Amino acid sequence: MDITVTLFGWRWSDPAVNAAALRELNLPALAWLWGRGRAEAIPVAAYDGWLASCAGVDRLPEAPLLLAAAGIEPAAGCWLRCDPVTLELHNDQLVLQELAPNAISAAESAALLAALQNHFAADGWEFCAPQPGCWFVRLPVPPQVSFASINAVRGRAVNAAMPEGPDALHWHSLLNEIQMVLYNHPVNDARSAAGLPLVSGVWFSGQGDWPLATPLTAVAPEVHGNDVLLQAVQHHAEARCVPVPAVYQPGIRHLVLQDALMPLQGNDPVGWFAHWQALETDWFAPLLTAWRRRELQRITLVFPELGQQRTLTQAGRWQFWRRAELPR
Repeated sequence: MDITVTLFGWRWSDPAVNAAALRELNLPALAWLWGRGRAEAIPVAAYDGWLASCAGVDRLPEAPLLLAAAGIEPAAGCWLRCDPVTLELHNDQLVLQELAPNAISAAESAALLAALQNHFAADGWEFCAPQPGCWFVRLPVPPQVSFASINAVRGRAVNAAMPEGPDALHWHSLLNEIQMVLYNHPVNDARSAAGLPLVSGVWFSGQGDWPLATPLTAVAPEVHGNDVLLQAVQHHAEARCVPVPAVYQPGIRHLVLQDALMPLQGNDPVGWFAHWQALETDWFAPLLTAWRRRELQRITLVFPELGQQRTLTQAGRWQFWRRAELPR
C-alpha cells in the first residue's frame, strides 16, 4: 500500500520567523520520514498554482467551478467570486478579515445581496449565493483586470492587492461603492449593535467563464482533502474528494493537507504551530508506525511550495546514513 501526502503552509515569508518556528517545532516523525526519504525536485508552486497544474490549466476558473460543485448550474458568461468580508482600519490601512463560514445568517445574506443587486442592476450584474456566506456575481462582459486571490490578502492590508489592469481604477471605485452600500445597510446596524463583525466589503477573485473551454483533469481518482476548490475540481472531473479524517486511517492513497495555510496567511503563529503539532500526532507518527509495520510500502511527502518531495520505501530501513531533518 502506498500513500502520497501533499502539504501546504509550511514556510513563513519572513526568514527570521521561519527559522524560529523550525527551532520550536517538535516533529520527530515528520523529520524521520523526510530525512530517510529519497529527495526529488519538483516545480515550485503555491496551492492555487499546484491545483491548477493538476487540473491541466494555467488558472482555475474558481467562481463557476464552485457554483457547479454547490449544485447550481452557472448561466453562461463570466463569473467572479464575491466573498463578503470585514474591512478593519489598522494604522491608516484597511485590513481584510475573512468572515467565518456561518458568520452570516441566510436572512442577512439575502438582504445584503438584494441591496447589491438593486444597486448594480443597471450594469447587468447578477448576484447569487448557494450558501449565506458564499457569494458570486455574473458580469455582462469580462473585466479588464486581474484579481488577487483572497488567500493572498487574508489578514493583510488590501492596498497592495487591489485589482490591476486597464480597468483598475474603475474597479477600485466599484469596491468603494460596495463598501458604502453595505456600510449603510440596516443589517450592519443590527450586527454592530449585537457586537458582531460587520459585512463591510466584498473581495472579488476567481474569475472564470462558463461553460469551461476545456475539461479539467482530476488530481487523482480519489483524494482526501478539505478545500472546497479541490472538491470542485474533483467534482468537475467526475472523481471523488473525501473529507480528511481527524486522524490517519488505513486505505487512504492521496491526501492533501492545506489547512495550515489559514493561520499562515492570517499571520497567526500560535494557530500555525498548534496545527503542525497536531499533524505530528494525528498523521506523521501513525504514518511512520504503519511503515514500520510494513502496512505501508511507500510514503511520498510532497511540499510544492518548497519545490521538494521525498519518497520513503522499505529500503529506507537500511539507509542509516540518512539523518532525520525537517523540510527547509
